[in-house]
Amino acid sequence: MSENNIDSLNPLTFGEELLYRCSELRLYIGANEAGKGYLYIGSRNVYWINENNSEHRYIFSFYTIGLNAVFNKNEDFDSCVYCQIDGLYQIPNLNNGSHNNNGNDEDDDDEEDEEEYTEVRFIPNEESKIKEIYESFCRGALLNPDPEEEDEGNFYFNESDMMNMVVDNNMQYEDDEEEEDEEDYDQEQCIEMPNPNEVDDLMKFQDANEDDNEQDK
Repeated sequence: MSENNIDSLNPLTFGEELLYRCSELRLYIGANEAGKGYLYIGSRNVYWINENNSEHRYIFSFYTIGLNAVFNKNEDFDSCVYCQIDGLYQIPNLNNGSHNNNGNDEDDDDEEDEEEYTEVRFIPNEESKIKEIYESFCRGALLNPDPEEEDEGNFYFNESDMMNMVVDNNMQYEDDEEEEDEEDYDQEQCIEMPNPNEVDDLMKFQDANEDDNEQDK
């Protein structure tokens, strides 16, 4: 299918903005190549459609893309945009499945509680397009932030709430000042009393001095 037919395959849902598109892009699911196809990056989802079979396609929601980065060429893959996508994906008609699906049911049962994801690589026919693809992924991620956690609470305060907070803080400040003044006053009025044992020793010392003075006389 030629570049001129890319518009006829536009899979974006109603109301979704097209951020980027290109053809002749190789897709890898795990370590397996899914072939060449058309990439559409929408404002909510990422789509890839095989150029030889339009029924062979993938849809990745930005809410499921946990990581995206640019990887340089190595001995296994050409330079690409790398993603970790929640869930396990497979390539049709391949026995070994995706990178995370090893076909071992026992291991799958043991790891049910662990987070599962699939490594996906987008490799364009021209390396210069990698930056454009990555920037479009980043833009899509910004348009789809993670939902706010329920236990984070409501951080919005209206004008009445703010006024009450200011009054409460002022009253608390005045109470603290009064407590400090009372503490200073108590310290000023307080006279340190000597130890009773020290008083007895002092009295004995004075009596002894008086006896010595009388003997001298």
